[in-house]
Amino acid sequence: MDKDTSVALTFIRHGESTDNLLPIWAGWRDAPLSEHGLAQATALGASLASTRFDLILASTLKRAYTTAELVLEAQSLPKSRIVTSPLLREQTRGIAEGHPWLTETKPGMTLDEHYAQGLFPIHRERWQKFPGGESVDDLARRAEEAVREVILPHVLERLERGTGNSHIAIASHGLFIAEMIPVLLKMDVTSADSNTTFKGMKNTAWTRVVVNFQEVEGQQSCKTLRARLSDLNRYEHLKDIAPENVVNTTDSVQTFSGDQVNYDSSSRGDSRS
Repeated sequence: MDKDTSVALTFIRHGESTDNLLPIWAGWRDAPLSEHGLAQATALGASLASTRFDLILASTLKRAYTTAELVLEAQSLPKSRIVTSPLLREQTRGIAEGHPWLTETKPGMTLDEHYAQGLFPIHRERWQKFPGGESVDDLARRAEEAVREVILPHVLERLERGTGNSHIAIASHGLFIAEMIPVLLKMDVTSADSNTTFKGMKNTAWTRVVVNFQEVEGQQSCKTLRARLSDLNRYEHLKDIAPENVVNTTDSVQTFSGDQVNYDSSSRGDSRS
């Protein structure tokens, strides 16, 4: 094992989907990229063309997989491959998917009464979920499973092989990425970044974590995993991508990340996918 071997993991949020333009719960709905999303993903691919990925992991949902394809298309020959996993999908919203979201509950109504009437307000607690859906706590547990079963085997293989530096891209979804990265960072007991919030990534923004092994002081044969955050929410490639005109009936568009709600008059669409 080469002590200088490292694996960089670039987490990429998918481009804008057609569902992102609607005030609805998206989740596992398999909406394609919008025209604007295709332009975003193409610009992302061009910006990362000089970054050699030896593997791209992707969600099975179209919006993430197409983003991965456009990143791969811009890579030089010989190209790597895309490996998909359903574990990398976004948080499922169960019966709420495809329905409009509400910013507030109706006075005097329980959540079950809301659901019975086809009303699906934003949840404020990590444990809350729609029938048939996942809570943010559920999502965190799946994120741990994805890191251990989908990502780490590729990382450890490359570190054990010790053939120099490797680079893996992971094309996934905003809420899920926000849960995956802390799982990875917390495996490094020395990490100062494990409590950083990773919510609110823009469409096609990327965040990078570099992983390696380090010898435990005084124990030459004992090595521990180190994970370092090197880049956070990078989206310089979008500076020349003009947003399309979006018709809004309100003065602001709500963006939602996990259990955090923000209001931003410059946002396009909804980040619940």
